[in-house]
Amino acid sequence: MRVVIADFLDLGLVENMISLCRQEPWQIAVSADLVTDERLRVRLGVAVLFEELQTFCPEELARAVPVLAGHCCHPQAWVRGEAATLLALTGLPEALSFLQKLQNDPSPQVVELVRDLLHHA
Repeated sequence: MRVVIADFLDLGLVENMISLCRQEPWQIAVSADLVTDERLRVRLGVAVLFEELQTFCPEELARAVPVLAGHCCHPQAWVRGEAATLLALTGLPEALSFLQKLQNDPSPQVVELVRDLLHHA
């Protein structure tokens, strides 16, 4: 299912994914795992998806927090940055606690991003 979601997002079919996640909320965790996808369009699609889900079913975004928290230790800084962005988009207190930890990230870019995200949270 991960491959299907990634391909849909790569094609710009975010509306389809919004409908899927609203009907099958467990797909939110699958979508969150796509922060590791190398395709920028996929990662942007996940961000748009999360922004929309925040409007329609914000409580369901909690399903993504454990997945995103796991990516906060990823060896690639860009993955940690993507995970931080999505954690912030959830707006959930438990997600923001993981952002606090990323303020000590070895990557100055991740630290700067996290500070901006926390400032606007």
